[in-house]
Amino acid sequence: MKKRTFSLVIAIFVFMLFATGCGMISKKDEGPIKVGLLLMSSPDDKDTEGYYGYNALKALENKYGVEIAYNDNIRNEDNAGFLLNSYGKKEYDLVIGIGSMFQEPMLDVAPSYVNTKFVYIGGEVSENNVLSYTLPVDDIGYIAGVLAAGFNENKSDNIAYIQNEMGTNYYDGFLKGVREVNSQTSVIEFLLKNDDTFTGVVDKFKGNNIGIAGLMFYSSSFEKVLGERAYLFSALGGGVDGTSVPRIIINYDLLLELVYLEFLKGANGGENISLSLEDDILNVYGLDLVDTPYRARVEAILPTGN
Repeated sequence: MKKRTFSLVIAIFVFMLFATGCGMISKKDEGPIKVGLLLMSSPDDKDTEGYYGYNALKALENKYGVEIAYNDNIRNEDNAGFLLNSYGKKEYDLVIGIGSMFQEPMLDVAPSYVNTKFVYIGGEVSENNVLSYTLPVDDIGYIAGVLAAGFNENKSDNIAYIQNEMGTNYYDGFLKGVREVNSQTSVIEFLLKNDDTFTGVVDKFKGNNIGIAGLMFYSSSFEKVLGERAYLFSALGGGVDGTSVPRIIINYDLLLELVYLEFLKGANGGENISLSLEDDILNVYGLDLVDTPYRARVEAILPTGN
């Protein structure tokens, strides 16, 4: 497992491109590099990684001249495996999956397409032509926990941590952040399932005077419910205009660019790269909505200038 500071990697690599007069890189003589992207949510939903992942893919196309394709709303492993096979058969150079759905299908499919590099974002895998990137889950959860406890102070003795069961679990870091602010606060963990209604879940906790923090949702309708009724909504996605709650957003433009540049450098398969806050892949908005002591805790662990 490796840790790297990718903002520096990107700056150096791009400088080398322009210094050598190369505006666009092609790995193959017969045409541009082909990049495929698989998403668990829709590019039309601004509160999901689907929206940010798709726009990051388009940014790669515009900046590096790659040929792109994508599939969205992938909700089961059989469908994921079918699509991964399709990209392999079409001889895509780089195929990226964002979300927990793609780990096992990639490990199953990758050995059949040794000339394709598969990249899984969000976990740790090991295969000859599979590269994975682990997000700083504990740090993200910690930031959300500090913000939740600070934003929720004197309003409730309890905080409900709610997330979609298909998403990454940030609970351990979240609990640490809450307890650091207030060791007496109780945290109730709730994983949303397909048959849970958003409004019903929120009403349940609000009726018991429980503050709410949300992480990694796949529906904008849940934000509307939380935005009206909850003390905090921290999402790894979502617009920030006019927000009345703090937000934690992954910079997918930077993330996909570093994945692409590592691919060009010939990053080894079977390798996991552990991302950290120093890679500057997080944007935190709404810090001015929490009191100074809690804001200072978060600012102290973020890279300068975030």
